[in-house]
Formats: sequence, C-alpha cells, structure tokens
Amino acid sequence: MPLSVLAATPSGRVRPPVSKSILHRTLFALALVGEEKSLPLDSLSADAKDTLSVLGALGMAHRYRDGVLRLFPSKPTKRVQVRASATSLRMGLPLLAAVGWQGELRLGAQLAARPHAPLVETLVAHGYRVRGTERCWHLEGKLQPGMFHVETAKTSQYLSGLLMALPLLSAPSEICCSRGVSSGYVEMTLAQMASHGVEVVPTPNGYRIMPAVYRSGEVSLEADWSAAAFWLGWAAMRGEVRLLGLRRESLQPDSIVETWLGQMGAKVEWQHAHEGDVLCLCRQALVAGRFDFAENPDLFPIMAVVCAAAEGTSTLTGLEGLAYKESDRLRGVLDMLDGLGVSYLLQEGKLVVHGGAWRGATLRGRQDHRLVMAGAVALSCVGGSLTTPSAVAKSYPDFWKDYQALGGKLCD
Repeated sequence: MPLSVLAATPSGRVRPPVSKSILHRTLFALALVGEEKSLPLDSLSADAKDTLSVLGALGMAHRYRDGVLRLFPSKPTKRVQVRASATSLRMGLPLLAAVGWQGELRLGAQLAARPHAPLVETLVAHGYRVRGTERCWHLEGKLQPGMFHVETAKTSQYLSGLLMALPLLSAPSEICCSRGVSSGYVEMTLAQMASHGVEVVPTPNGYRIMPAVYRSGEVSLEADWSAAAFWLGWAAMRGEVRLLGLRRESLQPDSIVETWLGQMGAKVEWQHAHEGDVLCLCRQALVAGRFDFAENPDLFPIMAVVCAAAEGTSTLTGLEGLAYKESDRLRGVLDMLDGLGVSYLLQEGKLVVHGGAWRGATLRGRQDHRLVMAGAVALSCVGGSLTTPSAVAKSYPDFWKDYQALGGKLCD
C-alpha cells in the first residue's frame, strides 16, 4: 500500500546508521581474521544480513541481540542466500572462491537481474566453477593465482572483492584494470585491508598482491554519509538538522554532499558536543549548481530533488552507471520529477534540472531504497503518496522512525 506523506519542516537531531560500505568491508575482514568479535549496531539492514549469510559460508556465525552483533567461528554453512545486496555478492563471491567453498548460492530476483557476469567469468577463468540457473548457483573448485583482468566500468565492487580475496591464495597475483567508477570505494577496501595487516602494491595498470594473513586490527565504525544525505538535503530545502556519528575527515566518497550543499547556499557547520562532532545544516536560499555523479551515484536521487528546489538551472552529469542499481535509478528519478511537475532536459548523458514550484504527487519507489528515501524528502515539501515504502529496510531500517523524529508527518 502507498504511504501518505504530509508536508513538514525538519528540525532536531538523529544519528544515521553505521556506514553500509564500511560495515560490509569490516565484516568480511573479521571473518578472514576468524576471531570472535562484538560490534555495536543500532539496527541490522537487509544488506548487512546478506553479508552475514556469506560469512556463514566462510566459517563465521553470528547473533544479533539488544543492539550488539556478535561474530564467532563456526562450521562453514553449505548454503548461502543473498537476497538483494550486490556488494555482499560481488565482494563475497571471490572470497568463497579463494577458500575453495563448495555449496549452493541463491540470489533474490532483483539481484539476479543485475550485472555479475564479468566477475563470474574472471573467477571461472582462474579455476572456480559456477553452474546452475540465474537464481541458484552451484559453486565448487578453488581460485588459482595469476593475472586477473577486471572490468570496472560499471562497478568497483568486482575489484574490491578480488583485492580482499587474492591475499588468501598460495602465490602472488596481479590485477589489471582500467580506472573505473566509484574509485573511492576501492580506497575504503584498501584501508580496511591495511587495518588488518594486509597491504597490496599498486602497479601502473592495477595491483600486485602477495599471499598474506589477515590479523586482528582496529575496528572503527562511523555513520553513513549516503544515508545522512537525505536528512541534509531535506534541511537544505526546508529547515535544519543536527546529525551525530559522522566523521568529518571520512573516506566515504559521499561525504562530498556536505560540500555540494554548501556550494548551493545551505549553511553548514560542525559543532563539538559530548557525543562527539555534530554536523548542523540549516536552510538558506539555494542556488543551482553543477554536479558529477560518476564517483557518487548514490547521491543522485536526493541531489536531483534538491536541485529541483534551487533557484536557477542545475546540470547533473556522470549518470552512466545509474541503470545498474536496484532499479533503473535514472528513469526512476525522471519519473519522480515528472510527477512533481519539475521541468528538466536529458540530453547526451547530461540532465539539466530547472528549479521551480512543485505539485503534490504519487511517486513510485520501485522497490529501490534510495528512490523511496528521496521521494519521502520531496513529498515533505508538497505532500503526496509513495509506493514501496518498506524498501528502506535494505540500507536504513529506522528511516521512517528517524523521519518522524525530525518532524516528518505520515498518514497510513
């Protein structure tokens, strides 16, 4: 059933969830260390559950209770189910191949429709066997060292998965890759590996990876800038928010949203409180801007909404990878703009958005968590209804609770 969203002005403070990208990488590293560990987590997203399923095959079981995730060594499972998280699959599959895991891997329908063939073909070329149907794979064999050619034009996740997996092999390997999208996430992967004692050597065309052992290291979880972007965008258009748990000097590529909104005219300020640094953002008159999303595709839905509220004409580029997300995210945002009555022009890979008055609408969430969250923020300005509101569980289970805590108004 669609959810009715009423116009509202944000005010207050919340703590966004732990960074999904950092959590995935941390969980995989801890599984490779193989020691018992407890992590404080206010919630457990559907994507995190998918990664935990892969961890079970790597010999790391878990229990989640009272806001604490406990990991502990256990007998490897023979079945893995990854419902929707591309990161869990694309980073987990090379690890399964590297340890020689044999078993059954099941995919959710939405995930099975996303592109994975380049990674699978690379693993098969190096000794791992993948057979079965589109949604049920039977895996066996063991990954062999050598020269790996990695396609990174559509996603950096193939590269991140191989980087974490290849140190587990018995001999050196090399990765050859061209510079692809979202290179900042590769830097996050390398930082997580280094914090657990594994270093790789950059080469002119990629990386050289020596056999290594993952060791106990520092675990540092910070709030998610990709999730925070929705509250920051809402405040930039309508009010003010104070966000806890974000790291000012963060490796998360989407931390650039703070700079972008400041450039558009929002008042951005860091304050120090007993809970740590607090990011405060207040509405001021917004002006149009130029933004490239090649490295930050997850920011596109909310930034498109903010640009539609700004004075003047904004230009959005770097849109090529948006079709390969949980939905065709470019088409979903264009439908959203159409529903709101926003004028725009898409031509030669460039989206030009004309800011102006909106109208209330029924917006389609398309079972895409980021479209749903951007739609909620948009409708907080004019009111309307939103389909597939439960999709937020993929990355932000407490989204609607936090939305209301900041003053959002809903009507079932």
